[in-house]
Amino acid sequence: MNIGSGNPDYQPHLAKLDQTGKLMWETAFPTGGNGFNSINCVRSMKSGGFFVTGRYYRYVDATHENDCWIGIYNSQGSETKKILFYGDLDLYSALQTSDAGFVGVGCGAKAVDGTRFIKLSANGTVQFDKSVQSYLCIESTASVPIESHSLVQLTENGKTYYFIPGKAGFIKLDENGTVVTKSENGCSWVYSLTATMDGGVISCGQDFGASGEPHNNICLAKLSKDGSKIWIKKYPEFTKTQSKNDSSCMAVRETKDGGLIVTGYHDADWNSETLSSSLILMKTDKDGNVK
Repeated sequence: MNIGSGNPDYQPHLAKLDQTGKLMWETAFPTGGNGFNSINCVRSMKSGGFFVTGRYYRYVDATHENDCWIGIYNSQGSETKKILFYGDLDLYSALQTSDAGFVGVGCGAKAVDGTRFIKLSANGTVQFDKSVQSYLCIESTASVPIESHSLVQLTENGKTYYFIPGKAGFIKLDENGTVVTKSENGCSWVYSLTATMDGGVISCGQDFGASGEPHNNICLAKLSKDGSKIWIKKYPEFTKTQSKNDSSCMAVRETKDGGLIVTGYHDADWNSETLSSSLILMKTDKDGNVK
């Protein structure tokens, strides 16, 4: 940790492990800024390297700006290119496009109860910047944005579409960032999406339950690309033994056998002064049934 301008400069850390979990290399980056720098997303590239996205925090005259940051690295973790752009934007997830540019989603000043969906050329030139009403960047009473963690790309009839989490489902956008479909046929609140091998979309998040019900349960839903519901599953087993508690799925991925791996958390009593939390790792089959 470095100290500069009277504020701590937190540098994000990245490590690469082999298939057995052995450390291959590690690095801290980026340097500079004077606040909470962060990495939110890591993606591999066809070149064999990878790119990362996140926030590059600056503090100027009692105001702050979060510069959006994309860093491109070789397979050994050495930076080959850095793109800094925008004031006050935290980029949570991004994908590389066929023209070597980037599309990404994040929260920032322009996102009024919505998500910023942006497209950049390979050299970082902004091609569009749109606010999508996804309810994922609305600020809570603690002024902490709810983050849009996922960006999924699917192809239909030769055209590319992007899917981001939305209230109770997903939002489907075309290559120009225009909303094509809004689905609200899934869980009460969605934090993560993943595409499936059969062309569907899995969403994961929370189910708020009936009115007056103190439990927020983990929820998975499978939706078609047009937004219709295929199935929805809720998992009260993580909360049924507690009077007031909160469980949620935070990320979901499809496995090679067609099943799903789910990560999340469980808070034993979210109204207690002695909050007890634990991590959740869950494996299901293709229909969301726990193995």
